[in-house]
Amino acid sequence: MSLGTNLYALRARAGLSQDALAERLEVSRQSVSKWETDASVPELEKLIRLAEMFNVTLDELVRGDVTAAPAALAPEAPEGMEPAPEIFEWEPPEPGPEGPERPSTRPPVSHGQRVTGNALLITAAALTAALTLFLGILGLLLAGSLDLLLIPCGILCRRCPKRAGLWCAWAVWLWVDGYIVANMGISTGAFLVLFTGNPELLLGMAGKLVLSGVMLAVIAAMTAWTAWSFRRTPLSRTPGHIALAAALWAGRVGLGYAIVPIHNAIIRSNLHSLLGTVNPLLMLLQDTLTAAAVVVTVTLMVKREKE
Repeated sequence: MSLGTNLYALRARAGLSQDALAERLEVSRQSVSKWETDASVPELEKLIRLAEMFNVTLDELVRGDVTAAPAALAPEAPEGMEPAPEIFEWEPPEPGPEGPERPSTRPPVSHGQRVTGNALLITAAALTAALTLFLGILGLLLAGSLDLLLIPCGILCRRCPKRAGLWCAWAVWLWVDGYIVANMGISTGAFLVLFTGNPELLLGMAGKLVLSGVMLAVIAAMTAWTAWSFRRTPLSRTPGHIALAAALWAGRVGLGYAIVPIHNAIIRSNLHSLLGTVNPLLMLLQDTLTAAAVVVTVTLMVKREKE
């Protein structure tokens, strides 16, 4: 466990707010917030005071796992010394209709992430207003396409205390993939043409195959990043999670076989104008299912430390 996680767990167990802990340590609330998100590390003097205050050793505070240890009372002070604050003698509030309240164990979102999220959301709103004002409907459509990237990343930065960068990177990949599919008609599935063995087809699609290969390489890099990020906290292998991974892969494979029949059905119905809309949507859905299936599968396969 990290220092920030241990500090957050100890503070929550003691029923202290960030302001209360900051007041006892004579620091700002922002400093406590940065410690708990591992954005900064307390000075040695503050670490010693924290260890004494929560009745843990420095090693337990910095590198241990205090979330699994039972809460203990602060030690009694020797004669002639002022007793330590009885911060663990905290009584929970009276139980309400839904039971007693418990301190949240979810780590807080760092100040930097909130600022980044707000900046992305404000940029999305400003771009939409400016482009619509100067370009009319065309500007609104352009802003809408950019908002599909800025708004999800802004929300992720504000709501995800962990791996916000990873999820934003997947959102960027999905946005770029959608742009390539919509404007060039190329998806990761185009790489499968290599296995047809048709020289003329391969020569005619050389450029598309290269771009499709680059897209697959990016997916491989993102998969490696996801595996590294979940190396300590893999997804639990519950039947629900395993069923989710299986459903995503089944949907991806099934959609691959269904694209040609859907394409032929549209042609037989003389609705050729729909092909320019339906085909990109189906390819984008393919790549979305691929990304989702990869993420879930990787987080299931990462080895657990205690298995």
